Amino acid sequence: MIRGRKREPGARHACGKRIRCETEREVMQTALEARQRHYGIGASRARDERLGTSLGRLSFQELISAQQYDAGLRFAELYQRHHMTLGLPMPHPQSPAGLMISGGSFGGSLSEIDPAVIERLRSRFVAAT
Repeated sequence: MIRGRKREPGARHACGKRIRCETEREVMQTALEARQRHYGIGASRARDERLGTSLGRLSFQELISAQQYDAGLRFAELYQRHHMTLGLPMPHPQSPAGLMISGGSFGGSLSEIDPAVIERLRSRFVAAT
């Protein structure tokens, strides 16, 4: 006689543990439910991509205008391009792997960048800041 509870159906590893597989839909559903809970909005409004960033949330709540939101997105792109081109670390890396990539350990470009491109980028960055 087998003791214990019945095994749940599903794929298993060689050791007998169940393989945990979560679909993209389930992950997205979790995020949507959290947005609904935190911001007190309906399911249709929770899909708004602006809720994924702090700048977007300001725009979503209409604390900043659409022009200010667009300017913030353009500045974020310029900031990232400036730091990546000059090899500077990002102030808030998303993961240790992100540090390795931006540091040139993996997938970094070894080619020389045209000095004129660097100068234009620097002058745009200085003007923006």
